Amino acid sequence: MSANTQPLMRLSLQRLSAFMLLMVPVLVAYFWVKPVPAPVFLTPTAQVANDAVWQESRFDQPEVRSVHASFVVNLPDNTQGVFWFGGSREGHRDVQIYRALMQDGQMISAPQAVLSASMLADLSSRYIKKLGNPVLSFVNDTLYLWVVNVSVGGWATARVDLLASEDLGANFGYLKSLRMSPFFNQSTLVKTRPVPMSQGLLLPAYFEMNRMDPVMIYFDADMAIRSSHTLLMDAIQPVVVVDSDQTANVFARPNDQGFIQNGQFQLDSAAWQGANLADMSNASSDLSIVRLSATNLLMAHNPAPDRSLLLLSLSQDNGATWQRVKVIEQTSGERFSYPSMLLDEGGFVHLSYTNKRKFISYIRFSIASLNLAAVLP
Repeated sequence: MSANTQPLMRLSLQRLSAFMLLMVPVLVAYFWVKPVPAPVFLTPTAQVANDAVWQESRFDQPEVRSVHASFVVNLPDNTQGVFWFGGSREGHRDVQIYRALMQDGQMISAPQAVLSASMLADLSSRYIKKLGNPVLSFVNDTLYLWVVNVSVGGWATARVDLLASEDLGANFGYLKSLRMSPFFNQSTLVKTRPVPMSQGLLLPAYFEMNRMDPVMIYFDADMAIRSSHTLLMDAIQPVVVVDSDQTANVFARPNDQGFIQNGQFQLDSAAWQGANLADMSNASSDLSIVRLSATNLLMAHNPAPDRSLLLLSLSQDNGATWQRVKVIEQTSGERFSYPSMLLDEGGFVHLSYTNKRKFISYIRFSIASLNLAAVLP
Protein backbone atom coordinates (compact mmCIF):
# COMPACT_ATOMS: atom_id res chain seq x y z
CA MET A 1 0.00 0.00 0.00
CA SER A 2 1.46 3.35 -1.03
CA ALA A 3 1.99 6.25 1.31
CA ASN A 4 -0.53 8.30 -0.65
CA THR A 5 -3.39 5.86 -0.05
CA GLN A 6 -2.88 5.37 3.71
CA PRO A 7 -4.44 8.74 4.73
CA LEU A 8 -7.40 8.04 2.48
CA MET A 9 -7.85 4.58 4.05
CA ARG A 10 -7.70 6.04 7.55
CA LEU A 11 -10.25 8.68 6.59
CA SER A 12 -12.57 6.06 5.16
CA LEU A 13 -12.33 3.94 8.31
CA GLN A 14 -13.03 6.96 10.48
CA ARG A 15 -16.10 7.82 8.43
CA LEU A 16 -17.30 4.21 8.57
CA SER A 17 -16.85 4.15 12.33
CA ALA A 18 -18.75 7.42 12.70
CA PHE A 19 -21.52 6.10 10.46
CA MET A 20 -21.81 2.88 12.52
CA LEU A 21 -21.98 4.87 15.74
CA LEU A 22 -24.79 6.95 14.29
CA MET A 23 -26.62 3.83 13.11
CA VAL A 24 -26.55 2.06 16.49
CA PRO A 25 -29.41 4.10 18.05
CA VAL A 26 -31.34 3.92 14.78
CA LEU A 27 -31.10 0.12 14.69
CA VAL A 28 -31.95 -0.17 18.38
CA ALA A 29 -35.01 2.03 17.89
CA TYR A 30 -36.08 -0.02 14.86
CA PHE A 31 -35.75 -3.47 16.38
CA TRP A 32 -36.61 -2.69 19.98
CA VAL A 33 -40.11 -3.85 20.88
CA LYS A 34 -41.78 -1.73 23.49
CA PRO A 35 -42.73 -3.89 26.49
CA VAL A 36 -46.45 -4.66 26.58
CA PRO A 37 -48.05 -4.47 30.03
CA ALA A 38 -49.06 -7.86 31.36
CA PRO A 39 -52.78 -8.56 30.84
CA VAL A 40 -55.01 -8.18 33.88
CA PHE A 41 -58.62 -9.01 34.66
CA LEU A 42 -61.15 -6.28 33.99
CA THR A 43 -62.66 -5.52 37.38
CA PRO A 44 -66.45 -5.90 37.10
CA THR A 45 -68.73 -2.94 37.76
CA ALA A 46 -72.06 -4.66 38.30
CA GLN A 47 -75.35 -2.89 38.80
CA VAL A 48 -78.73 -4.44 39.50
CA ALA A 49 -82.16 -3.34 38.31
CA ASN A 50 -84.56 -1.91 40.89
CA ASP A 51 -87.82 -2.98 39.21
CA ALA A 52 -89.31 -6.37 40.13
CA VAL A 53 -89.27 -8.32 36.84
CA TRP A 54 -89.69 -12.06 36.21
CA GLN A 55 -90.23 -13.19 32.60
CA GLU A 56 -90.24 -16.86 31.60
CA SER A 57 -89.91 -18.26 28.07
CA ARG A 58 -88.93 -21.51 26.43
CA PHE A 59 -87.69 -22.53 23.02
CA ASP A 60 -89.96 -25.23 21.64
CA GLN A 61 -88.60 -27.33 18.79
CA PRO A 62 -90.99 -30.22 18.07
CA GLU A 63 -88.71 -31.44 15.28
CA VAL A 64 -85.70 -31.72 17.63
CA ARG A 65 -85.96 -34.65 20.01
CA SER A 66 -83.26 -33.73 22.53
CA VAL A 67 -81.62 -30.40 23.47
CA HIS A 68 -78.92 -29.52 26.00
CA ALA A 69 -76.06 -27.23 27.12
CA SER A 70 -77.46 -23.77 26.44
CA PHE A 71 -75.30 -20.66 26.64
CA VAL A 72 -76.54 -17.06 26.88
CA VAL A 73 -74.37 -14.17 25.67
CA ASN A 74 -74.85 -10.39 25.69
CA LEU A 75 -75.06 -8.78 22.25
CA PRO A 76 -75.46 -5.15 21.11
CA ASP A 77 -78.69 -3.15 21.56
CA ASN A 78 -79.65 -4.88 24.80
CA THR A 79 -80.01 -8.18 22.95
CA GLN A 80 -79.11 -11.64 24.24
CA GLY A 81 -78.21 -14.61 22.11
CA VAL A 82 -79.05 -18.10 23.38
CA PHE A 83 -77.17 -21.02 21.81
CA TRP A 84 -77.48 -24.77 22.48
CA PHE A 85 -77.05 -28.14 20.80
CA GLY A 86 -79.92 -30.38 19.73
CA GLY A 87 -80.64 -33.51 17.73
CA SER A 88 -82.10 -36.98 18.06
CA ARG A 89 -79.88 -37.55 21.12
CA GLU A 90 -76.66 -36.22 22.66
CA GLY A 91 -73.66 -37.34 20.68
CA HIS A 92 -75.59 -38.23 17.52
CA ARG A 93 -74.27 -37.14 14.15
CA ASP A 94 -77.42 -35.10 13.49
CA VAL A 95 -76.77 -32.75 16.44
CA GLN A 96 -76.59 -29.09 15.44
CA ILE A 97 -75.92 -25.80 17.20
CA TYR A 98 -79.05 -23.63 17.42
CA ARG A 99 -79.50 -19.92 18.09
CA ALA A 100 -82.36 -17.71 19.28
CA LEU A 101 -82.29 -13.95 19.96
CA MET A 102 -83.99 -12.23 22.88
CA GLN A 103 -84.58 -8.58 23.69
CA ASP A 104 -86.15 -7.33 26.93
CA GLY A 105 -87.22 -10.89 27.65
CA GLN A 106 -89.05 -11.30 24.30
CA MET A 107 -87.97 -13.54 21.44
CA ILE A 108 -87.04 -11.49 18.37
CA SER A 109 -85.51 -14.33 16.36
CA ALA A 110 -86.83 -17.91 16.56
CA PRO A 111 -84.49 -20.89 16.98
CA GLN A 112 -82.49 -21.71 13.88
CA ALA A 113 -79.62 -24.07 13.18
CA VAL A 114 -76.32 -22.22 12.68
CA LEU A 115 -73.74 -25.04 12.69
CA SER A 116 -73.72 -28.78 12.02
CA ALA A 117 -71.03 -31.45 12.09
CA SER A 118 -70.88 -31.50 8.30
CA MET A 119 -70.58 -27.71 8.15
CA LEU A 120 -67.70 -27.76 10.65
CA ALA A 121 -66.08 -30.59 8.70
CA ASP A 122 -66.17 -28.50 5.53
CA LEU A 123 -64.81 -25.43 7.33
CA SER A 124 -62.00 -27.26 9.17
CA SER A 125 -61.14 -29.76 6.39
CA ARG A 126 -61.30 -32.76 8.71
CA TYR A 127 -63.83 -35.40 9.69
CA ILE A 128 -66.26 -34.35 12.44
CA LYS A 129 -68.35 -37.04 14.09
CA LYS A 130 -70.42 -34.95 16.50
CA LEU A 131 -70.83 -31.53 18.12
CA GLY A 132 -71.11 -30.60 21.78
CA ASN A 133 -71.11 -27.58 24.09
CA PRO A 134 -71.10 -24.08 22.55
CA VAL A 135 -69.39 -21.19 24.38
CA LEU A 136 -69.52 -17.61 23.09
CA SER A 137 -68.15 -14.13 23.68
CA PHE A 138 -68.89 -10.86 21.87
CA VAL A 139 -65.70 -8.81 21.48
CA ASN A 140 -65.13 -5.72 19.32
CA ASP A 141 -68.14 -6.28 17.02
CA THR A 142 -67.33 -9.96 16.54
CA LEU A 143 -69.13 -12.92 18.09
CA TYR A 144 -66.69 -15.74 18.82
CA LEU A 145 -67.84 -19.35 19.16
CA TRP A 146 -65.83 -22.13 20.78
CA VAL A 147 -67.52 -25.44 20.06
CA VAL A 148 -66.69 -28.88 21.43
CA ASN A 149 -66.48 -31.56 18.75
CA VAL A 150 -65.34 -35.16 18.33
CA SER A 151 -63.80 -36.96 15.37
CA VAL A 152 -63.15 -40.37 16.97
CA GLY A 153 -64.43 -41.78 20.26
CA GLY A 154 -66.44 -39.95 22.91
CA TRP A 155 -66.26 -36.71 24.88
CA ALA A 156 -62.99 -37.75 26.53
CA THR A 157 -61.32 -37.39 23.11
CA ALA A 158 -62.98 -34.09 22.24
CA ARG A 159 -61.31 -30.98 20.91
CA VAL A 160 -62.43 -27.36 20.62
CA ASP A 161 -62.64 -25.26 17.47
CA LEU A 162 -62.92 -21.47 17.31
CA LEU A 163 -65.22 -19.71 14.84
CA ALA A 164 -66.31 -16.10 14.37
CA SER A 165 -69.45 -14.31 13.20
CA GLU A 166 -70.05 -10.75 12.02
CA ASP A 167 -73.86 -11.09 11.98
CA LEU A 168 -74.65 -12.03 15.61
CA GLY A 169 -74.30 -15.74 15.02
CA ALA A 170 -76.43 -16.31 11.93
CA ASN A 171 -73.31 -17.38 10.04
CA PHE A 172 -69.87 -18.42 11.27
CA GLY A 173 -66.47 -18.46 9.64
CA TYR A 174 -63.69 -20.79 10.73
CA LEU A 175 -60.63 -19.53 12.62
CA LYS A 176 -58.74 -22.49 14.09
CA SER A 177 -58.61 -25.56 16.29
CA LEU A 178 -57.28 -25.11 19.81
CA ARG A 179 -53.99 -26.97 20.08
CA MET A 180 -53.26 -27.70 23.72
CA SER A 181 -50.62 -30.38 23.16
CA PRO A 182 -47.56 -30.55 20.87
CA PHE A 183 -48.21 -34.25 20.24
CA PHE A 184 -51.98 -34.56 19.80
CA ASN A 185 -54.97 -32.33 20.33
CA GLN A 186 -57.47 -34.34 22.31
CA SER A 187 -59.46 -34.16 25.55
CA THR A 188 -60.16 -30.43 25.62
CA LEU A 189 -63.69 -29.24 26.39
CA VAL A 190 -65.42 -25.97 27.29
CA LYS A 191 -68.73 -25.07 28.88
CA THR A 192 -68.43 -21.92 30.98
CA ARG A 193 -68.09 -18.19 30.33
CA PRO A 194 -64.87 -16.57 29.03
CA VAL A 195 -63.49 -13.77 31.18
CA PRO A 196 -62.58 -10.42 29.56
CA MET A 197 -59.10 -9.06 30.21
CA SER A 198 -57.24 -5.84 29.48
CA GLN A 199 -55.78 -7.57 26.42
CA GLY A 200 -57.81 -10.48 25.11
CA LEU A 201 -59.64 -12.93 27.34
CA LEU A 202 -59.29 -16.00 29.57
CA LEU A 203 -61.15 -19.12 28.43
CA PRO A 204 -61.93 -21.67 31.17
CA ALA A 205 -61.61 -25.18 29.72
CA TYR A 206 -61.06 -28.67 31.11
CA PHE A 207 -59.58 -32.09 30.36
CA GLU A 208 -61.42 -35.42 30.53
CA MET A 209 -58.74 -37.90 29.47
CA ASN A 210 -56.34 -39.45 32.03
CA ARG A 211 -56.95 -36.52 34.34
CA MET A 212 -60.02 -34.34 34.91
CA ASP A 213 -58.81 -30.84 35.70
CA PRO A 214 -59.59 -27.28 34.64
CA VAL A 215 -57.20 -25.42 32.36
CA MET A 216 -57.12 -21.64 31.95
CA ILE A 217 -56.32 -20.58 28.36
CA TYR A 218 -55.22 -17.01 27.69
CA PHE A 219 -56.06 -15.52 24.27
CA ASP A 220 -54.54 -12.20 23.21
CA ALA A 221 -56.46 -9.46 21.38
CA ASP A 222 -55.87 -11.29 18.07
CA MET A 223 -57.34 -14.52 19.49
CA ALA A 224 -53.96 -16.24 19.52
CA ILE A 225 -53.27 -18.57 22.45
CA ARG A 226 -50.45 -17.09 24.54
CA SER A 227 -50.43 -19.34 27.59
CA SER A 228 -52.35 -21.95 29.54
CA HIS A 229 -52.36 -23.06 33.15
CA THR A 230 -53.76 -26.33 34.49
CA LEU A 231 -55.42 -26.28 37.92
CA LEU A 232 -54.97 -29.55 39.80
CA MET A 233 -58.51 -29.50 41.06
CA ASP A 234 -60.02 -32.91 40.16
CA ALA A 235 -63.07 -31.13 38.79
CA ILE A 236 -64.49 -29.97 35.45
CA GLN A 237 -66.48 -27.09 33.93
CA PRO A 238 -64.77 -24.31 35.93
CA VAL A 239 -66.60 -21.01 36.52
CA VAL A 240 -64.27 -17.99 36.90
CA VAL A 241 -65.50 -15.07 39.03
CA VAL A 242 -63.17 -12.06 39.00
CA ASP A 243 -62.21 -10.60 42.41
CA SER A 244 -59.53 -8.07 41.39
CA ASP A 245 -57.29 -7.28 38.43
CA GLN A 246 -54.97 -10.12 39.52
CA THR A 247 -57.19 -12.70 41.24
CA ALA A 248 -60.33 -14.69 40.55
CA ASN A 249 -62.39 -17.27 42.37
CA VAL A 250 -62.85 -20.57 40.55
CA PHE A 251 -65.87 -22.78 41.25
CA ALA A 252 -66.11 -26.13 39.51
CA ARG A 253 -68.28 -29.23 39.10
CA PRO A 254 -66.86 -32.06 41.23
CA ASN A 255 -65.92 -35.43 39.82
CA ASP A 256 -66.84 -37.57 42.82
CA GLN A 257 -66.27 -35.38 45.89
CA GLY A 258 -69.98 -34.55 46.22
CA PHE A 259 -69.35 -30.82 46.83
CA ILE A 260 -68.61 -27.86 44.57
CA GLN A 261 -64.85 -27.33 44.30
CA ASN A 262 -63.45 -23.86 44.95
CA GLY A 263 -60.10 -22.12 44.87
CA GLN A 264 -58.37 -18.87 43.93
CA PHE A 265 -56.54 -18.33 40.65
CA GLN A 266 -53.76 -15.71 40.50
CA LEU A 267 -52.47 -14.34 37.21
CA ASP A 268 -48.95 -13.66 38.50
CA SER A 269 -48.48 -16.96 40.28
CA ALA A 270 -48.67 -20.67 39.58
CA ALA A 271 -49.80 -21.26 43.14
CA TRP A 272 -53.13 -23.01 43.44
CA GLN A 273 -55.02 -24.55 46.30
CA GLY A 274 -58.51 -26.00 45.91
CA ALA A 275 -61.03 -27.01 48.54
CA ASN A 276 -64.57 -28.31 49.01
CA LEU A 277 -67.44 -25.93 49.63
CA ALA A 278 -68.72 -27.97 52.54
CA ASP A 279 -72.19 -26.39 52.51
CA MET A 280 -72.70 -26.75 48.74
CA SER A 281 -73.46 -30.33 47.71
CA ASN A 282 -73.56 -30.92 43.98
CA ALA A 283 -75.24 -33.53 41.80
CA SER A 284 -72.19 -33.73 39.49
CA SER A 285 -73.73 -30.98 37.41
CA ASP A 286 -72.69 -27.71 35.82
CA LEU A 287 -73.25 -24.40 37.63
CA SER A 288 -73.28 -20.70 36.77
CA ILE A 289 -72.44 -17.62 38.86
CA VAL A 290 -72.84 -13.86 38.40
CA ARG A 291 -71.36 -11.11 40.55
CA LEU A 292 -73.96 -8.69 41.96
CA SER A 293 -71.61 -6.49 44.01
CA ALA A 294 -68.17 -6.45 45.61
CA THR A 295 -69.25 -9.21 48.01
CA ASN A 296 -72.52 -10.67 46.68
CA LEU A 297 -72.65 -13.57 44.20
CA LEU A 298 -75.66 -15.40 42.74
CA MET A 299 -75.38 -19.06 41.74
CA ALA A 300 -77.67 -21.32 39.69
CA HIS A 301 -76.98 -24.97 40.52
CA ASN A 302 -78.20 -28.51 41.24
CA PRO A 303 -77.69 -29.71 44.82
CA ALA A 304 -77.24 -33.43 45.48
CA PRO A 305 -78.52 -36.07 45.02
CA ASP A 306 -79.76 -35.48 41.43
CA ARG A 307 -80.76 -32.86 38.88
CA SER A 308 -84.46 -32.79 39.76
CA LEU A 309 -83.94 -29.56 41.74
CA LEU A 310 -82.54 -26.36 40.21
CA LEU A 311 -81.84 -23.56 42.68
CA LEU A 312 -80.63 -19.99 43.01
CA SER A 313 -78.31 -19.43 45.97
CA LEU A 314 -76.78 -16.20 47.27
CA SER A 315 -73.38 -15.55 48.83
CA GLN A 316 -72.70 -12.34 50.75
CA ASP A 317 -69.05 -13.12 51.50
CA ASN A 318 -67.61 -13.56 47.99
CA GLY A 319 -68.42 -17.25 47.75
CA ALA A 320 -67.31 -18.58 51.12
CA THR A 321 -70.85 -19.44 52.27
CA TRP A 322 -74.18 -19.68 50.45
CA GLN A 323 -77.89 -19.49 51.22
CA ARG A 324 -80.72 -20.82 49.07
CA VAL A 325 -83.01 -18.02 47.90
CA LYS A 326 -85.26 -19.47 45.16
CA VAL A 327 -86.34 -22.76 43.61
CA ILE A 328 -86.32 -22.52 39.81
CA GLU A 329 -87.49 -26.06 39.06
CA GLN A 330 -88.37 -29.07 41.21
CA THR A 331 -89.97 -32.25 39.87
CA SER A 332 -89.02 -35.70 41.12
CA GLY A 333 -87.58 -37.92 38.44
CA GLU A 334 -86.96 -35.08 35.96
CA ARG A 335 -83.76 -33.25 35.07
CA PHE A 336 -83.18 -29.49 35.00
CA SER A 337 -79.55 -28.77 34.43
CA TYR A 338 -76.65 -26.91 32.82
CA PRO A 339 -77.65 -23.35 33.73
CA SER A 340 -76.06 -20.41 31.93
CA MET A 341 -76.48 -17.04 33.61
CA LEU A 342 -75.31 -13.46 33.03
CA LEU A 343 -76.04 -9.88 34.02
CA ASP A 344 -76.86 -7.36 31.29
CA GLU A 345 -75.97 -3.67 31.19
CA GLY A 346 -79.34 -2.73 32.64
CA GLY A 347 -78.84 -4.90 35.71
CA PHE A 348 -81.20 -7.74 34.72
CA VAL A 349 -80.21 -11.39 35.10
CA HIS A 350 -80.66 -13.77 32.17
CA LEU A 351 -80.80 -17.50 32.86
CA SER A 352 -81.12 -20.38 30.41
CA TYR A 353 -81.08 -24.09 31.24
CA THR A 354 -81.96 -27.56 29.98
CA ASN A 355 -85.55 -28.52 30.81
CA LYS A 356 -86.03 -32.31 30.78
CA ARG A 357 -83.85 -32.47 27.64
CA LYS A 358 -87.03 -31.51 25.73
CA PHE A 359 -86.53 -27.76 25.47
CA ILE A 360 -84.39 -24.86 26.68
CA SER A 361 -85.99 -22.63 29.32
CA TYR A 362 -85.15 -18.94 29.56
CA ILE A 363 -85.81 -16.47 32.38
CA ARG A 364 -85.13 -12.73 32.53
CA PHE A 365 -85.41 -11.40 36.04
CA SER A 366 -84.29 -8.72 38.45
CA ILE A 367 -82.76 -9.24 41.86
CA ALA A 368 -85.69 -7.21 43.25
CA SER A 369 -88.04 -10.03 42.17
CA LEU A 370 -86.30 -12.50 44.49
CA ASN A 371 -87.60 -10.78 47.64
CA LEU A 372 -84.26 -10.93 49.42
CA ALA A 373 -85.24 -8.56 52.25
CA ALA A 374 -85.04 -11.45 54.71
CA VAL A 375 -81.62 -12.45 53.42
CA LEU A 376 -79.78 -9.22 52.75
CA PRO A 377 -78.96 -6.91 55.67
